[in-house]
Amino acid sequence: MAFCNGTVVAFLKLALFFAAAAAQAPQAPAPRLAPHALQCPRCAVSACATLSKVDVQEELGRTFSGGEQSSEEAGSICDYASGDGQVRLLVQHAAADVDLRTEVQALRASIPEASFRIAEGLGAPAFFVEIPGAGSQLYVIQDQRDILMVSVLGFGEPERASRAAAALARKALARTRP
Repeated sequence: MAFCNGTVVAFLKLALFFAAAAAQAPQAPAPRLAPHALQCPRCAVSACATLSKVDVQEELGRTFSGGEQSSEEAGSICDYASGDGQVRLLVQHAAADVDLRTEVQALRASIPEASFRIAEGLGAPAFFVEIPGAGSQLYVIQDQRDILMVSVLGFGEPERASRAAAALARKALARTRP
């Protein structure tokens, strides 16, 4: 897989496990990608600085704990939790150009119950992975290698989660555009 070196499926499964089990937020390792210090100006801003707890609370209308951040050379992840739900933001830089078709095919094979659709109006190629009974993940690929993923799981059906993910992605994108 182009942008995840085979880990996006594992990452999504962990997020789905969290939503289904209503347990603590999973601490999935960030995919091992190319160092970003000079290659990805967007990645210089941490995920938690890109999307604040206040942003998440305002969008979903509930109190969140959080801003739990994990980082690697390739980017960072920020988790916010509320009750049985989780919002996760991933900001990272891929070692190679992202092949959206390959990514979607791999996710389809891994999560056959999910539906996939193009996300419009984000200024970059993007798609939703919508999982009935769990929520939605939105992947935005900027400049063919910079990945922003917003996951909204455990707060209702995919339609509502997708709206929230898109609104949160717009805020994050505005803060990461050079």
